[in-house]
Amino acid sequence: MTADGEHIVGPAPGADGFFIVGCCSVAGLSVFAAIGEVLAAWIVDREPPLDLAPLSVTRFAAQSEDELRRDAARQYHHFYGTAR
Repeated sequence: MTADGEHIVGPAPGADGFFIVGCCSVAGLSVFAAIGEVLAAWIVDREPPLDLAPLSVTRFAAQSEDELRRDAARQYHHFYGTAR
């Protein structure tokens, strides 16, 4: 679970040719095939077929690890209703 409840999709910073697709949890099962198709096109064509910048892992760069953990726990609780 991410701090904002969204997926992580895109290249890993500092690791040329390595892509991340994660944090899809149960809600992501309905879109995972589409994400895989878009990511495959991105890898083959070397550019994304649509703007996936909002799903980049770099969107969390300004937050501390403690903030990310707190916000991710809040998102988990929102989706699954269990302990924070």
